[in-house]
Amino acid sequence: MSYSEARQQALFLTDKMAYELNLSDDQYEAAYEINLDYLLSSGSNLYGSYWRRRNADLQYVLSRTQYSIYSAADYFLRPIYFVDNMLNFRIYQRYPDYHKFYRVRPYGYSSYRGGHNRISRYYADRRWSHREMRHIEKMRRHQEMRYRDRERRDMRRFREFEHRDRGHHHGHFAPGRDYDHRSWRER
Repeated sequence: MSYSEARQQALFLTDKMAYELNLSDDQYEAAYEINLDYLLSSGSNLYGSYWRRRNADLQYVLSRTQYSIYSAADYFLRPIYFVDNMLNFRIYQRYPDYHKFYRVRPYGYSSYRGGHNRISRYYADRRWSHREMRHIEKMRRHQEMRYRDRERRDMRRFREFEHRDRGHHHGHFAPGRDYDHRSWRER
């Protein structure tokens, strides 16, 4: 497969991965590089060491949820196959319109020439946004809990205030009548 064909196929495949797996921009860039490296290196050995390397690299880049969705989709996991000595792409069975793209081209589309798959732990040693997103999600949940606790506390105060103002009239305050100004705790 020529470089230009591999680049176009990697772009189409990665675009659909970004759409279905909801990839961040960093994940999108890395997935494009990984897919391009795989397509340039695989040759006739489609599911050999380069395929295993691709999956290992994607495991570092994707979150657990994203990777399980990726693994369940055969058109992502095993994107190419041979029929009568012709190379075919499974992604076109799911997305037949090869002109439709959901995202813009990754930054590396015009500059990346391949080769990160030759560097051991290249993707493993990088920081990925899905890990940061877990931290942000945890902080957001913590903030929501603090907000809910504050709401509960405010509602408790409101109920105390409301009860205190009602006096003995079960919710009906009648001006001019005897009104007990003591709090309900003092009564």
